[in-house]
Amino acid sequence: MTNIRLWSAIYWIVGIVIGLGAFGHGFIGIKPVRAALDAVSLATNVRGVIWIVWYFVSGCIVTFAVLIIWAWFAVRNGYPHAVIVPRVIAVFWMATGIASYGYQHNAFWLLFVAEGAGLLDASYGLQRPTGDTAHEASRGK
Repeated sequence: MTNIRLWSAIYWIVGIVIGLGAFGHGFIGIKPVRAALDAVSLATNVRGVIWIVWYFVSGCIVTFAVLIIWAWFAVRNGYPHAVIVPRVIAVFWMATGIASYGYQHNAFWLLFVAEGAGLLDASYGLQRPTGDTAHEASRGK
């Protein structure tokens, strides 16, 4: 297995795991939130905003995953600058994990740091030291 294939595999695994996280967030993570909201008295509009933001975040996570996968195809098709997209997502993902862990001290947030680091490393690994992209490498250039 070449380095490009290894980095591609890591890249895809992280992208898919991030995307699947949206479903975990939207369908599984909602259960404790629903139980907590049922246990407190909140104004209807506040409760509504919580649900709007909750599902907005799930949508953002799906969007990130789609952009990560899109960028892989863009790089493969000769647009090496598309790697900026997953790199920005990776840095944001890691910053979220670090800040959330610092605030809550829940080891779950370290998963964000690991996923972001994996995505960031893989996005650099998709480019050869000479700056060649995975696309160029696959064509023997």
